[in-house]
Amino acid sequence: MLQQSAVTSSYSVLSCYGTNGFTQEHQAAIRSLPHLKEIIFAFDGDDAGRKAVAKYAALLRDQLPQVVISSLELPAGDDVNSVFLSHEPGVLEHLLNERKDFFASSEKVITTPATVATSVVVSPGLDTGNPYKLGYSTEKINYYVQGGLSKVLDSMKVTLVVERRDNGQKSRNKVDLYEDRQIDKLAREVGERLQLDVSLLETDLHRLTDLLDSHREKELVPPVAD
Repeated sequence: MLQQSAVTSSYSVLSCYGTNGFTQEHQAAIRSLPHLKEIIFAFDGDDAGRKAVAKYAALLRDQLPQVVISSLELPAGDDVNSVFLSHEPGVLEHLLNERKDFFASSEKVITTPATVATSVVVSPGLDTGNPYKLGYSTEKINYYVQGGLSKVLDSMKVTLVVERRDNGQKSRNKVDLYEDRQIDKLAREVGERLQLDVSLLETDLHRLTDLLDSHREKELVPPVAD
């Protein structure tokens, strides 16, 4: 009870109805909080839980770009209740202290081996300067859509280049970003090839899909006559 009180005195809890149970009512409740600073997910430590966090993190980032979004790293196959009951007092505070941020801030200072401070600017949106090489960058990864976008609205088939920012390693792939199974497979394959976190890749790819979707819709809207 001491642990429970310590956690609930600093954090408010909003229960979802499972990994598919984050509803419009939940979103409205979150948006109504004027002083909200961070959203922390505590879904199950399995594949379904990780996918749900990636999906909802991307959704909430669009709605609340100023709010930090993070997730508890639960043991594989466990949920937060089983972890609380099977571990020593203090486990929830430990998980909160070790929580994982899903998105980098828009600007982060990195110290190089020569101890020179370098500012790395991460674009929060889609770089559309070259329509045949659309770009999206996060703290660790650059994404490039080569050849532009198809105007066929029931798919998002692209040639996608994934590049590690630290060493320039790249992976080139053809994928339909409207197919969740293809995104999952791509994230696993690229994660293994480039030694990148799979859940991070899934989150980035869902975010990139939303940005490309919005960009294509804007491009297809006919100009309004004067």
